[in-house]
Amino acid sequence: MFTTIDLSDGQIQIGESLQDGSFERVAGDDESVNATFTIRGASDASTAYVALISWLKENYSDGAGGIASYDLPLFSVKIKAGAALGVYSGECSFKFPAAKSPTNSEPSESINNPDYSLPKIEDANYTFQTTGGSAHISTGLQVVSSATYDGSAPVDYGGLIGPHPDGTAEGVDIVTPALSFTIELSLPKTFIDVAYRKTVANLTGAVNSTQFAGFTSRCVLFMGLTARAVWMSWTNAVGLTVKDWYWRASYAFQVAPVAYLKVGQTTLQKQGFDAVSRVSERYADDAGNSLELVRQVDIIRPYPQYDFSALKLPF
Repeated sequence: MFTTIDLSDGQIQIGESLQDGSFERVAGDDESVNATFTIRGASDASTAYVALISWLKENYSDGAGGIASYDLPLFSVKIKAGAALGVYSGECSFKFPAAKSPTNSEPSESINNPDYSLPKIEDANYTFQTTGGSAHISTGLQVVSSATYDGSAPVDYGGLIGPHPDGTAEGVDIVTPALSFTIELSLPKTFIDVAYRKTVANLTGAVNSTQFAGFTSRCVLFMGLTARAVWMSWTNAVGLTVKDWYWRASYAFQVAPVAYLKVGQTTLQKQGFDAVSRVSERYADDAGNSLELVRQVDIIRPYPQYDFSALKLPF
């Protein structure tokens, strides 16, 4: 039975071919449907193709604007000229395309019904370490005991370690926590697009402007993102094996604590990755010794700061 299609260049009739082998359905992992249709009245192959697609949209609609047969999407169309003038055959293949990775490797793992919603914190791997830190301090936490050679009362230097006549101190190197942590999680393939990559690039080497992961501003330094494509396969609603991929992403951070510096009678607060700048001048004492006197201490922010919510992490 033929149906008439009205195009700008005339009427074209289309119907299922009555030849042997004109319809074939293949079951299994690579399920497919192959069907041949006859097109009459087309002036050329291009017109026959346009008419066939129009006819398929009406008679093989998937209900969502696409073309399908037995829940298999239209994969390819081949138009061939027939023996008679103006008669063409259209060979249609319905199947799911087989996705290939950039390296043509097989899926690295199998996932059934993957969830492409935004990631949740319980789906993430969180690793951290606190080793390897050091700091030079000039003031201790507590003067435990003191004594003088002549038995006089000890001078209170305010906890300075190795105080100098100019008010500076020799100080000492101590071991401090150097907290770093990594968040690894799975992301939909559409999550890391061009705009997101630009955002991540801008935030790399920046500190947090607002509280992030439980740490106050300028105490977290974003070290960057490492992401790789992970290929997978799963079974869809009609029992077909479909290949796809997602991102496995790893976000790296370093943390520095808040510190307090006493400058004369003033206590300055240094946020994590702020820098300390000391302005000093040299002078000679009564004995002719060259000494250095610290005149001013500045807390300076060397890193750009951003709101890390732009990373869209599930905190």
